[in-house]
Amino acid sequence: MGLAVANISLNFAHEMADGSQQAAAHAANIDLKVVGPPNTDGPAEEQLFTTLLTTQKDGDVLENLDPPIFSRTAAAGIASGIPIAALDTSPTPDSKITFYVGNDNYEIGVMLAKETIKRLPANPSGTVIICEPNPGTPVLDSRAKGIKDTFAS
Repeated sequence: MGLAVANISLNFAHEMADGSQQAAAHAANIDLKVVGPPNTDGPAEEQLFTTLLTTQKDGDVLENLDPPIFSRTAAAGIASGIPIAALDTSPTPDSKITFYVGNDNYEIGVMLAKETIKRLPANPSGTVIICEPNPGTPVLDSRAKGIKDTFAS
């Protein structure tokens, strides 16, 4: 089996890789290969994922930060009979990936905003500034939208 992550150096990806390796060791008889570029680089990850599909044909998991660039590769892998699951970031319909494990990131944003609002004093005023460390990243954009929509309502 294989796991492709967006950036092998980031904590969240390292934790995903470590958990996957522990699960593979616990299940026994699973040859797990984890790949990911050393920095966030979608095209580099897509190349690693392409290679992973040629070596780990029993099943692969794809975590990425730019789903559209993986659509064609994932669809080709699925068409060749390789089961592929999406992790953390919802896949595009074109990818043909039908199994997703992750959060409802919009709802996480709603929950964060509601918890923040509960902690504000009565009749607060001011401007809410919502920042993202990586604008254009679908999971973070969805969270920010959930926050923005909740504060706006």
